[in-house]
Amino acid sequence: MSLIYAILSNKHYFCFTKKNLEIEITLNNYQMAKIKLGDAIVAISGKKGGTVYSKNRGGAYTKNWVKPTNGRTTAQTLVRTIFTALSQAWQGITPPQMNGWIQAATTFQVKNVFGDLKTLAGNALYIALNKNLADVNIAAIDDAPTKVVSTILDVPTTVASTGAQTLVATFAGAIAADIAVKVFASPSLSAGVSTAGAKMRQIDVLDPAQIAAYSATTAYLAKFGTIGPAGNKIFLMFVPVAIANGQLSNTVRQTVIIGA
Repeated sequence: MSLIYAILSNKHYFCFTKKNLEIEITLNNYQMAKIKLGDAIVAISGKKGGTVYSKNRGGAYTKNWVKPTNGRTTAQTLVRTIFTALSQAWQGITPPQMNGWIQAATTFQVKNVFGDLKTLAGNALYIALNKNLADVNIAAIDDAPTKVVSTILDVPTTVASTGAQTLVATFAGAIAADIAVKVFASPSLSAGVSTAGAKMRQIDVLDPAQIAAYSATTAYLAKFGTIGPAGNKIFLMFVPVAIANGQLSNTVRQTVIIGA
């Protein structure tokens, strides 16, 4: 056991820690940067003061923090509405149900920014799984579920055409009956772009037992307006959701070059 003493923004902190322990720096009850400790600091992520710590393919980096705008698009408003509704719904379930979610959280671990497994709080798991269900138009569940073995989604053959203004993904067979699939896409991006990042948007939902040939044309045009020009690329992401409990399965990512 070692003792770390730090002065952050004129505030004094004492923190007992062990090797390979993840800690969070907090200031006035606001979470700031996350630090992963080894013999020294081996990773840091998040915001501290005016500095943001992150990493990309080139390695770790820092940048100045800029206050984000408070977006109020239809999609952002919908997401906030869902989170608010689920937070309120959590308060309405019974204490035994709450305890069930707390216990279940140990079997639904997630990876944090360092790639390490983390156990969510019971209410966080309740919100996360029910948000997935809401994304595919399935009613929320109040009782903690057990983990299931979901059907693995295969990789479709996807073709985009600017002349016909079509975007069609053909799977090997119909979507399995135990999953629904969130469909995300990017707008048309230049051939030199390697990732869509924050430009990805959910455009559609594939229902259980959806036929193998799926046309994303209508949903894509409604979101982005056009397909093209030829030679540009569209990033796609298919995210399976178990309809029994909101658990995510394998995410399928594709990059499609737009044809003539």
